[in-house]
Parts: sequence; C-alpha cells; structure tokens
Amino acid sequence: MDRELGVLELSAQFVGVDLVFERGPAIDKDVGDPLTVLRPERFVGVDVDLLDGDGGLDIGGDALDGRLGVLTEVAVGPRVEFHFDWHHPYSAVREGKRYDLSTRRQGMTRLVLVRHGETEWNRERRVQGWAPVPLADRGHEQAAALADRLADRAVDRLIASDLRRTLETARPIARAVGCELTTDRRWRERDFGVLQGLSYGELFLGHPEYTLSEVGYTAAEARPEGGESLLDQRERVLAAFDGLQESLGPDDTAVVVTHGGPLYHVLGWVRGLDIRATILDQEQGNCAINELALDGDRVDVVATNDTGHLDADAS
Repeated sequence: MDRELGVLELSAQFVGVDLVFERGPAIDKDVGDPLTVLRPERFVGVDVDLLDGDGGLDIGGDALDGRLGVLTEVAVGPRVEFHFDWHHPYSAVREGKRYDLSTRRQGMTRLVLVRHGETEWNRERRVQGWAPVPLADRGHEQAAALADRLADRAVDRLIASDLRRTLETARPIARAVGCELTTDRRWRERDFGVLQGLSYGELFLGHPEYTLSEVGYTAAEARPEGGESLLDQRERVLAAFDGLQESLGPDDTAVVVTHGGPLYHVLGWVRGLDIRATILDQEQGNCAINELALDGDRVDVVATNDTGHLDADAS
C-alpha cells in the first residue's frame, strides 16, 4: 500500500456486529440509528486487515478483523490523518444490521479555535466585553499548557483578537509553533458598551431585556448603549470565519485565539443552532480547544471545549 497517496478509500461490510471497537461503545443489534464511533486525529498510515466473507482481503497488519468488526490497533504518528465512520444503512435493517466502514486520508483544512486564559474578571464573573483585562496568574499557566498542547502541530496561520487577554494567550502559542501572530478585531468578544464591568448578576437582574432565558429572541436584538447586540456580534464573527476559511489552502492549519462569544457563534452556526441555543446550550472553558475540519462547503466538528491539557483545578 502506498502511504503517500493523497486519497485512500477502503470499505468493507459486516453483518450482525455487536461490538464495533474494542475500546468503544457496543452497538445494540436492535438499534438502527447511525453512529460515528471514532475520529482519531493523526496516523502515519492505516494498518488494517479488511476481511471479506472468505477472509480474503488483507491490507497491513491485524488492526481490523472484518469477521468480528473489532478495531484492535492502529499505527499512530504525525502529519497523516484518517477518520473512521461507521454507518448503519436503514435499508439493511431486515437483513440483520449491516455496517459499513470507510476510511479516507484527511487532505483538508483544519481550524483550531481556542479561548483565552483566565482573568480576574472571569473569576469575579464580570462582563469583560472589550475591556483591556490582563490574564491572571492562573491564565498565564493555562496559556503555557495550551501552547505545549499545540506545539507539535504544523500551524500555517495564527490569528488572535486584538484584546489584551487574547494576545497574552496567543504569544506563547506563537513561540511554541513558530508562527507569526496576526490580529483581527472581528474575533473580539461582544461590545457591551455601558454595561461593561457589571457583574453577571447585575447585568441580568438589572437589565432583563438582555437575558435570553427570560425574553428569548428579543434579547439577541437588544443593543446596549455604546455596544452591539448578539446578532451584531454574530454577523461580525461569522464574517471573520468565512474570510479565514476562504483564505486557507486545502492542507492548511490555522489557530484562532478568541473569546467565549465568538466560539459560541461559530460552533452554533456549524451545528445549526438558533441564537438562544447557541448561547445557552454550549460551554467553553478558559483555554479550551475546539477543532473544525473544513472540506469545501463541508464543516465537521472534530473537538469542542477540550481542556484535557489543563490541570484538574483549572476547570
């Protein structure tokens, strides 16, 4: 097998599968919903056995046994990426549950979106908006851990909001990945105008017109004096996202250091959420990693709110 192929397509069909992956969830034979079981990030190549009904097709080692439908090992390494999707065809329900496995080389754009490190205003639950708030000591520690996590990535573009807390988070990443840092103010947090600096309690109790959980969509339209509405912010952030996507090559990786609000808007748009669910039904920790795979018009969410690189007490 030529491991340098730009596109590699392998497929097999299995009947009566109960356990798909050795370390993954069992699939009930009576459940007909489509499942995506595993999306590994990086591979040198695919080291698998694909066995047809006669056990006749052999590629690589003993990673995948088609008779059992069990993934036992995959050769892992940098710079070459595959993903595995298991699909259940509804047409096969009466035939005993047939599952299809496909793997393909990930020759696509990667966009890594991260939130800034912790600030004192985060701890105090104050509305930061565009305030020049620095990172707290804990935020600098988180930024260093984030930079270490990204250090082995080949990063082609590094962009940050031009606010102080994002720049202080982005600079260690720039040193770790050896990429020049540029800024784009469209990735800023929401401008809260005269409401900036209030505690969240003061904001939502004293100004319920901005509370999505209380008044719904009209809160997204509400614009504080000197600031912008949630809808204004969403338009700004998605324009930045679209522009960045168009500027990247098919194998580029870009890292964007931004804020909770822009992350909610991008992920909400990708997931097809309305504005209420976009803000209320998602979470982003400080220095959380989110990753998108971009392939033409298709955008896949690879990871969200990943804080595994931080110490337990950072959450």
